[in-house]
Amino acid sequence: MDVLTGAATRRPLALPCGATEHPVRVDRKFILSIEGDKVIAWVFPSELRLAKLPTALIDDWQSEPKAQIVALIEFYIDRFNADDFALAFKCYRMPFTWLFGRQALTVTSRTEFLTMMTSIKAGLVARGLRRSRVLGIAVRMLDKHVAFAEVTVMRTLADGSDLEKIGGTYLVHNDGADWRFASHAMHAVDAICPAREL
Repeated sequence: MDVLTGAATRRPLALPCGATEHPVRVDRKFILSIEGDKVIAWVFPSELRLAKLPTALIDDWQSEPKAQIVALIEFYIDRFNADDFALAFKCYRMPFTWLFGRQALTVTSRTEFLTMMTSIKAGLVARGLRRSRVLGIAVRMLDKHVAFAEVTVMRTLADGSDLEKIGGTYLVHNDGADWRFASHAMHAVDAICPAREL
């Protein structure tokens, strides 16, 4: 297909979890916008001229599980920032366990999840949190249904200054319908492997 620089090719993708209209960034080549029950990929050419983008390029990307997992994480962080825990819940598979050092916290229902997320967010807001932003995501596929996603996040204050940089690893599972978080371990940022080592 032909696309002009500054224009984009619009194409629906499989939705990683429930969504409303909300932008989700994947990388410099792709921008996702969620419209109803579809994720729309806006694919931008990298060269400053008329470019040929073969349909296979986009089709391969649609089926790429790493891209779907990145989209899931970006979407979740946006929902967390918006205090939209009801929609964030759709990114999780129950039962779900958070690992904080020696402490393990498990939720088994939507009600327990919403209570836990509300409590976590309230504690962070009390420390001055304004929003969280993703600094990096590295995905390692274990098989076609299971992956590790290592995430680095910066938490920022209302004045825009940094509160803290945190690391975490999600165990992500696909039941044949969609990718969802199965568990999450919090850990030091320096425990995360560089993407080239995954």
